[in-house]
Amino acid sequence: MSDRSEKVIAFNSITGLELDECRKILEEYNWDLEVATQAYLSEGMNTTEYDQFDLNETKTQTKKKKNSKSPNWFKKTFKKLTKKNEKTDLGGFDIQYDNENDFYYTKKVKKEDRNFVDFIPNFNQLYGEKHVEFLKDTTLRSAYETAKADEKMLIVVLLDQSYRSEEFAQDVLLDEKITKIIGEDFLVWGIDRHDDRGWHFASKYSGEITEYPLIVVFSTKPKFPKTILDRIQGEVNLQTFCERISNVSETIKIQLENIKNDQMINKEIDQEFEDVLKQDQEKLLKEKIKQKQIEEEKRKQEEKEKKELLKKQQEIERKRKELPDEPDSTEKNIIMLRVKLPNGNILKRKFLTNWKIRYLYHFVDLNSEGLLDADQYHFATNFPKKEFREKEKTFEEYALENGTLLMSIRD
Repeated sequence: MSDRSEKVIAFNSITGLELDECRKILEEYNWDLEVATQAYLSEGMNTTEYDQFDLNETKTQTKKKKNSKSPNWFKKTFKKLTKKNEKTDLGGFDIQYDNENDFYYTKKVKKEDRNFVDFIPNFNQLYGEKHVEFLKDTTLRSAYETAKADEKMLIVVLLDQSYRSEEFAQDVLLDEKITKIIGEDFLVWGIDRHDDRGWHFASKYSGEITEYPLIVVFSTKPKFPKTILDRIQGEVNLQTFCERISNVSETIKIQLENIKNDQMINKEIDQEFEDVLKQDQEKLLKEKIKQKQIEEEKRKQEEKEKKELLKKQQEIERKRKELPDEPDSTEKNIIMLRVKLPNGNILKRKFLTNWKIRYLYHFVDLNSEGLLDADQYHFATNFPKKEFREKEKTFEEYALENGTLLMSIRD
């Protein structure tokens, strides 16, 4: 598999995009996988950042926004809502019609005159109190900060009773299943379209055409702050809503996990890794990491073998000192035993009958030339069939006769 094909597959596993789309994006970034991934995470998934008005406005600093909407836009947007010679208060504006010049215009409404809808009591009155839990925050920015403090994503639900909101509220927001799905990773903030805040929210986050209900999912994660993760408009059933919310949750978890893993790697590797990364020598980097792992495993294995060898040598030396010298033929109560090794060779030696049989084990351990591992075999006779495993018993207690041939059997 070529290096570019590997990058396409890697980018696909991160983003979930089609392979052709992955290839196009990588080509745009000159096949730099890291740069393409960062660009996708910050700009991909059809994301849009919050604007200054909703999230970052403070009492001491407010950025004025240019009204890019022409009178024709207002006429098109509000022609079904506003009759001639009348005015309608939407989103903190008076939408008024100029008879003489035949166009709609806007006029800012004072804050104390704006229309606010107490969403939760109104929702309870319409549908009852058993529903998904809504945040009590009064502003979008406050709701965002609450979700951020709880390390959860924020779902904004904008309802309009004159559209499909009633069906969505009853079939989705009142269902226990969605409460369980949302509760783990999300907080929900509800708002009514007839509320000035709702009108303003719809004008900024619904796109060119607004359909209700409007559901927008925002990330509060440090790596994806103030980013729209999904936007749902119009008719949506429980299954589709659950699938999309679950997909958002799973996608953000995967991406955060990938970032976490990348950070761990960056901490563990040395300056040479960063130099190679900057030069886009990805293949060389992988080889270096693999080589380092091999060397580390080899070092650990050598260290383990050294310790085992030292322990084995110490054990051999202990057995050598503990094993008594072979008794002289003139001594009484002498027994000569033979031991057949796995390779057919036979070892033989004289012992005193009152010695413990562990001396026989010591003798074989010292002379088997590695054919038997200490403490991993036992002695036995074929005729009669008998095993000799208790090393603290004496030859006399086992009633071994002179010249007995013992078989060494691996456990």
